[in-house]
Amino acid sequence: MQEKREIINSGYYYIKPAANHILTVGKGIIKDSYTAILELVKNAYDADAEEVRIKLKFDKKGSNISIQDNGHGMSFEIVTQKWMVPSTQVKLRQRKSRFKKRPLQGRKGIGRYAASILGNDLLMKTTDCETLITTELLLDWNEFATDSKFLEDIDILIESYKSSINELGTFLNITGNSVWSDSDLDELISSLKRLLSPFDEIDNDFKIFIEIQKESSEKYVDYSEQIKPLPILEYYHYRIFGTIDFLEINEQKNEVLTAKLTIENKSLSNILPINIDKKIILRDGEKFCGLLELDIRAFDLDEEIKNISTIEAKKQLKDLPGVAVIKEGFRVRPYGDKKVDWLGLNERRYNNPTLRLSSNQVAGYVTVLQEEDSHLEEKASREGFKENEYYEGLIQSVLSCLSELEPIRYKFRKQHNKGGRKPKNINQQIDEATNFDNLNNKITSMLTTAKVPDAVSNEVKKIIEQEAKEKSEQFEEIKKTIARYQGQVTLGKIMTVVFHEGRKPLNALKQHPKFITEWTKEFFLLFNGNTADKKEELEKLYGKILDRLNDNKQQAEIFINIFKKLEPLANNKRSAQKEFTISKPIEDSFKLFENELTEKNISYNITGDLDVKLKGWEIDIQIAFANLIENSIYWLSETNDKFIAIDIKEEEDQIIIDYQDNGLGIDEENIQNQDIFDPGFSTKSDGTGLGLSIAGEALERNRGKIEAVSSSLGANFIIKLNK
Repeated sequence: MQEKREIINSGYYYIKPAANHILTVGKGIIKDSYTAILELVKNAYDADAEEVRIKLKFDKKGSNISIQDNGHGMSFEIVTQKWMVPSTQVKLRQRKSRFKKRPLQGRKGIGRYAASILGNDLLMKTTDCETLITTELLLDWNEFATDSKFLEDIDILIESYKSSINELGTFLNITGNSVWSDSDLDELISSLKRLLSPFDEIDNDFKIFIEIQKESSEKYVDYSEQIKPLPILEYYHYRIFGTIDFLEINEQKNEVLTAKLTIENKSLSNILPINIDKKIILRDGEKFCGLLELDIRAFDLDEEIKNISTIEAKKQLKDLPGVAVIKEGFRVRPYGDKKVDWLGLNERRYNNPTLRLSSNQVAGYVTVLQEEDSHLEEKASREGFKENEYYEGLIQSVLSCLSELEPIRYKFRKQHNKGGRKPKNINQQIDEATNFDNLNNKITSMLTTAKVPDAVSNEVKKIIEQEAKEKSEQFEEIKKTIARYQGQVTLGKIMTVVFHEGRKPLNALKQHPKFITEWTKEFFLLFNGNTADKKEELEKLYGKILDRLNDNKQQAEIFINIFKKLEPLANNKRSAQKEFTISKPIEDSFKLFENELTEKNISYNITGDLDVKLKGWEIDIQIAFANLIENSIYWLSETNDKFIAIDIKEEEDQIIIDYQDNGLGIDEENIQNQDIFDPGFSTKSDGTGLGLSIAGEALERNRGKIEAVSSSLGANFIIKLNK
C-alpha cells in the first residue's frame, strides 16, 4: 500500500557557512605561523615578484608583520572575484605565472587563511602592473569569530583608486597581540632558508629579505639579512647526484627505473668522480613518480671541514637539513626539516651503523614534478604528500641511490683508517680473549724484576696456564653456541624459500579431504545397491580416491623433504667433529634453494674431486655455502643464462674449492680490501652484512679461509680448507 503524506514545507536551499568557518578551516590547513609566512612568500613568487621583503616588529603593543613584493599585483576584479573566493581552482587550471611562466606554488587558494593565522587585522594594498590601479581592503578577523552570523553577513569594504605614488605589487600588513620568542624567530629564518633549494637560489630574479625588530632581544633587536643557503653545504665530504627516469616493465610486472648517477669524494683532492648507471626495481606496489633529479651531500661528523673553522663547522653541522623535496624551485614541507626523517635513515642505520648514513649526516634535495605529472599529491595541511604508492616509489628511488654512495664511503673510511679500526669477526675476538701469552709475559717480567724465587714464579705460571686452559674450554663452548646461532640466522634467511615451497603442497592437502569424503560416500551408496551393473562406476570412483590418496602421500613427502633439508640448521646441539665427504653439504645447500633456482632459471654444477673427505663440522660447510648461494641468487637477478659453478680440488694438505657465478660481480676495490667479509658490510640496499661474514667464520672453524678474487664473469671465491 502506497504511503500517503501531506507536504508541509518544500524548497531548494544552499549551504550557508557560519562566519567562523573561514577561521576554523584556516587553523586546520595552516599548521603554524612559519607555514603561514611561507605560503605568503610563495604567493609573491607566483605573482612574478623579483623580491619579497618580510618585516616583523614586536613591542609592548603586540606584533606588526608586513610582507611586500614587487610582483604584478591584482586588479579590482581579481580581488573581488577570486581572492575573496576561498579555495578557488584558478591556479590549478593556470599552472604557470602570468609573465615569467614560473610554475605556480600556492595552488590551493589558501593565502587568506595564512593571513588570518598571523594576526587580527589585515590591510592589503595591491597595484595591478598593467592599469596602475591600486585596490585596498581591510579585514578584521575578529568579526568572523562568531557562529551567529554567516560569511555573507560580514561586509568588507574594498576600494580601488589611482595614486600618484604607486608601488607595484602587493603589500600585506597584519597586526596582532602575539609576541614571538627568539626560538620562534630562529625557526622562521631556518624555515625560510630551507624553503629554497639547499644549494642554489631558486631563481636569479627572486630574492627574500627579512627584517626583525624586537624589544628586549639582543639577537633580534635590529636584525636584517637576505635569505641564502648555508655555506657549509659546499664543503661536503661525499656527494651523489644525477637523474632517475622510467625504463621498462619487467617480467614480474614491476616498474624498472634507470638512474644515471655521479659520486664524488671530496675528502681527498685527487679522487676522481665515479659515474654509475643503476637499475632500480620498484616492488610491493611502488610506482614511478615522474622524472627525478637528486643531489645529496654527506658529511663525516668526526672529520674536519676544510676552509671553515672548527667552531663554525660544528655549529652549522647541527643544522644540516636532511634531504629536502623541491617542487619547481620550492621546498615541500616538512621534507628537509632536520627533525623529520621521512626516508627512515635513522632506523635504517640502526641495524648497520658502520655502513649507513643517518639523517644528521646528509643535506640534499630531490626535485619532483608537479602533481599532475608526479601523482605526488600534497595534503590539505601543506605538510607533505599523501602517502600513496607514488610516494613509496619516491622513497625507494632515493634510498636505492643513497645505497650506491654508502659502500664507497665505507670503503674509503676503512682504507684510510677513519672512524675506528677494522672490525674483527667473532672468532678473532674469542681467540684474542683466550690468549694469555701477553699476560704471562708481563707477570714473568715483573716477578723477575722483583727477584721472586723460581719456585714461586713457576707456581704462578702454572696457575695462569690452568686458568688459560679452563677459559679456553669455556670459550670453545661459546664458539659452539655462536655456530649454532649462525646456523639459525641462515635458517631465518631461507625461511622465505621454505614458505614458498610449502604453500603448494599445503593447499593440496587442505583440499583433498573434501573430495575424498564426497567420493567415499558416493562409493558406498553405489556399493550398497545392486553392484552388478555398477562395476564400471565403482572402479572409476575407487581410482579417483586412490589417486588422491597417493597424491596426499606425495605432498606429505614434499614436507618431509623440506624438514629434512632444514633439520641440520635447526639443530640445537652441536655434534663432535667427524669425517665427511666435502661435496655432500655443498649439494645439500643447493637443495635448500632447489625450487627458487628452478623458478629463476639458475643452473649449477659441482665438479672435480667429489669424493675428497674433510674432518670437521659438516653443518658449517652447509652454512657457508648456503650464504654464498643466497647471495648469488640475489645478484643473478639481472643476468641471462644464469649459473653457479663449483670445482673441488684435492692437494697434499689442502682442499681448494673454486666458487663462481656470472652475476654482477664484486667491485675491484672490495676484492683488494676483502672488506665484503667484514661484519655489517653489504652493498644490498636492504642487506644486513651478515651473510659473507657468517660464511667466513663457519669456514674458519674448520681450518678454512675464503677469499674473493677478480673475475671477468661475476663473483668468484676461493676457499682453502686445511686437512
